[in-house]
Amino acid sequence: MSGITRIFQLLREQFRFEKRTCRMWLGIGMGVSLFFFSVQQFMEFVQLRGEPANILDGFLYSATDPQSSMLIVLGYLFLLSDAPFVNERTLQLVIRTSRKIWNSSCIMYIGLMAFFYYGTILLLSMLLLAENGYWGESWSIPLSQVAQNGNLMIFRFSVSFPYWNFMQEYSPIHACALVFIGNCLYAFFMGCILYLGNLGMKYSLGTWAVLFVHFSGYIARREWNPKWSLQSYSSPAENGNFFPLAVLAVAIVLISYIRVRNIDYQVLDKEI
Repeated sequence: MSGITRIFQLLREQFRFEKRTCRMWLGIGMGVSLFFFSVQQFMEFVQLRGEPANILDGFLYSATDPQSSMLIVLGYLFLLSDAPFVNERTLQLVIRTSRKIWNSSCIMYIGLMAFFYYGTILLLSMLLLAENGYWGESWSIPLSQVAQNGNLMIFRFSVSFPYWNFMQEYSPIHACALVFIGNCLYAFFMGCILYLGNLGMKYSLGTWAVLFVHFSGYIARREWNPKWSLQSYSSPAENGNFFPLAVLAVAIVLISYIRVRNIDYQVLDKEI
């Protein structure tokens, strides 16, 4: 049996196990709730203006905002809070394969869950605006007004989208694709920190590490220099490229393959 086939079989087994846990659906529900909370002010502004919005506006507005994007990723981290995904079947699975293949399936699971998590939020955000919105390559009047009149919009309507240059450079569909990829990449990197930190460690080191990196990055993005924040590199509207984040993500994946060589698996508690 080829290694790739075995990886996908382990991945299927992981999905089969996780979809039966409350943790997975609570994490997605948390992310959706935080998204709707963050986009509420913009929705009220759209209704007040009486102009149709692009159905991608809601996701772009929320996923590029520092505070909103910081909160939304917490649902994803909750979803992966059982990393490194060791349960009563792990020992049987590892015996039948290698540590390398098992680690590959875990890394792929982290990446696919990031795509699924943000894909769910994107789909629901589009449905939210579908009734009075439109799909197209043109920016909506409400979002354009918010971007061009930043201080006034914050003062009068409590909405902010300070990325007019970004809107001039990209179409809504292109911009949404970049924002979606950036947020998925950042979530994947955070998930890998959580996974690697908890791999063979005591006291849930990965949980503490990922929370420190995440919240310190948010503080740096808002109060200091965004260049010191990994979270800011998930937003192409702010830093323009994903390169530093992509390099770190590749590095931590390679480190996981080194780390997993010395791991012994032992299930202490049965998954509930």
